[in-house]
Amino acid sequence: MAVYSLTNIIDKFEKFAPPSLAPFDYVGLLVGDARKTIRRVGLTLDFSLLAMKKAVKMNCDALITHHGPLKFETPIQGNVADEIKFCVENNLTVYRAHLNLDFCQGGIIDTMCRILRFDTKTTTLRFGEHIIINGVKLCEQKIALDDLLHRVKRFNPTTIRMAGPMHKHFQRIAITSGQGFFETFMGQLVPLDLYIAGEFEQEAVRAAEDMGITLLELGHHASEARPLELIAPKLSKVLGVEVMFIEILDSIRNIDIGRIRKL
Repeated sequence: MAVYSLTNIIDKFEKFAPPSLAPFDYVGLLVGDARKTIRRVGLTLDFSLLAMKKAVKMNCDALITHHGPLKFETPIQGNVADEIKFCVENNLTVYRAHLNLDFCQGGIIDTMCRILRFDTKTTTLRFGEHIIINGVKLCEQKIALDDLLHRVKRFNPTTIRMAGPMHKHFQRIAITSGQGFFETFMGQLVPLDLYIAGEFEQEAVRAAEDMGITLLELGHHASEARPLELIAPKLSKVLGVEVMFIEILDSIRNIDIGRIRKL
């Protein structure tokens, strides 16, 4: 693999995942010097000390993190201070790529659809004052619930949750990543049978019930970690340097409260 400056790596990455796809979201350098030489890049889901330590252990010069804080204020305070200190001490550059990596061609949402083996089409949706292209993909092919659940297993979720009406078949399906169950999207996509994303809230559940839409929650981690794992080798070709997926396992566990003995 070749060696490039961080500036060159960022230029290549932003051609793959243009920040202009999500102008309302912060995309960019969080920690590091743009003149730094890059030989190996880590790609991970969360801005966490665990991911940073693993990146250093794997000899990564830079870490692309999907989630993370926005631009830091100086002096740096709060929960991120330890992470920033660790990166500075270990000369680890950190770059945040959030919604642009969700929305781009070949990005997280496209890869979700590939995992599900869905033929999809792009949507153009309004979100407040913004127009979002490719923020939600639409699939119009009949699929049985049993077949759908077998495909969902490819994300390796520990559990899934479903809400709204239950059907044996679905015809018109929306797919997005992360915390993407927005009522405004549902309203623009009706009629809709099924909406798949990572994490729903109570408001989304009630809206889906009112509109007759079934929600399938993969788990925020599962909806994005598996796609990132598949995107890493693609980015190696795009950037011209080795890109290593850094997995930090999800520690969320569901406990059946009915199995706990009474005290």
